[in-house]
Amino acid sequence: PPGLEGGGDGARARLVGPKDELRLEPVTRVKYFEEREKFDITSYLRNPMVMMLIFGVGMSFLMPKMMENLPPEERDRFKQQMRQHRAGEAETRRNARVTQLPNSDEESDDDKQR
Repeated sequence: PPGLEGGGDGARARLVGPKDELRLEPVTRVKYFEEREKFDITSYLRNPMVMMLIFGVGMSFLMPKMMENLPPEERDRFKQQMRQHRAGEAETRRNARVTQLPNSDEESDDDKQR
């Protein structure tokens, strides 16, 4: 007897028995649920957030070791640059506090003259 195929849902059946009797027998089992993915540590390690975390933690441990291996004159030059950088940041903060805009509640000098 010729085979009978079902719709697009993946179900299949075939005709079995004499011509006057219609009996269907399953050919494949329909999968209603998807199987859960197995736990894989590499899928977590490939996550960009985890990569950044690992890099940051790794550098926080490696940088002091790298600084110890620098020649003394290079280390002193690096420390001096860091001091200059911090002094420049402090100066910028002081200037920013001085040049703040006046509150909108207070009258400006132009308003007082009128």
